[in-house]
Amino acid sequence: MKLELGKIFIKDIQFADTTEIKDHVLYVSKKELEEVFLTEEKIKEVEFDIAKPGESVRITPVKDVIEPSEGRRKRWRFSRRNFFC
Repeated sequence: MKLELGKIFIKDIQFADTTEIKDHVLYVSKKELEEVFLTEEKIKEVEFDIAKPGESVRITPVKDVIEPSEGRRKRWRFSRRNFFC
């Protein structure tokens, strides 16, 4: 068996009921995303938005607002400056 890599040109991303690629548009299911993220016991709720080039938005790294899982010695602390505006 030979692995073949292909490239998919994506023109847009939108939320939909199912996750799929159709006509160069990536459709993402919010429900499926929530199910994946909410398996982490320290995450109580999530909210997703799509930011597109040219929009005036502020995006912060998740690592700045979530404490690492047990077993790690380093601890991150919540910082007000990293909260969404």
